[in-house]
Amino acid sequence: MQKLITIFLYLLAFTGSATEKDSLINRIFNSTYNQEYQSAELLLKTHKPEIDKLYFMVLSVDLSYWKNVTGTDHPNYNEFENTLEHFKPETTKTLENKASMLIYLSYRLRYELKRYQFLSAIFTLKQTNSVYSEIPANPKSSNLEHFELLQLYNSLFSYFNSYLNPFSGKSGSKKCEQAILSMEKLTRSEQNIVKTLANYFLGKTYLNYNKEPEKGLAHFSELAQQYPNNKKFAELKAECEKKSN
Repeated sequence: MQKLITIFLYLLAFTGSATEKDSLINRIFNSTYNQEYQSAELLLKTHKPEIDKLYFMVLSVDLSYWKNVTGTDHPNYNEFENTLEHFKPETTKTLENKASMLIYLSYRLRYELKRYQFLSAIFTLKQTNSVYSEIPANPKSSNLEHFELLQLYNSLFSYFNSYLNPFSGKSGSKKCEQAILSMEKLTRSEQNIVKTLANYFLGKTYLNYNKEPEKGLAHFSELAQQYPNNKKFAELKAECEKKSN
């Protein structure tokens, strides 16, 4: 875990510091999660030069994922796949490219799991581990602003690494539990993006994988309150309520 955190702290040093950047990123993020897609798209297009390359990738792919895959009753899978492939780095020779590849693979993994493409998801996870293994153990960085976000993605990878391994046994179950505990802590983050993603990942995990809808309900209730225009959060909350009875 420490290696992954250190790696991403180095990679995200490209973002610099700056409260105004964080404010802009949050505006785009909030527009996406309130399903105000045109507003988010306009902000991305207008402010592209001001946004770090890695953040622009995350915000763009996340927006497309919500608009075309998870936040609609009429999915446009081709549109999402085109967006995702547009941001796929051609090589992984530099640390920045490796970071971009790991981001790309994380969305690829979520997409495949949502569509129940489990064999493809296992292959994607192997690719993720391969890219991860190529990164030096101790890249230097003084940027600590995104520590929690890195913990969150580390926990997510750890969970699915164990969940998708049919031979993990008790060891895998223990790692899944540890990953969930880590994400639970991050739902109390003061960073809006981290808190939102942690609640969403946990809600989906409890509902779809752990089969514990009563636990997922708490997370989707919070998300539905925070993002009142998000119809999908309201639907997931109702699904958890129904399955909890």
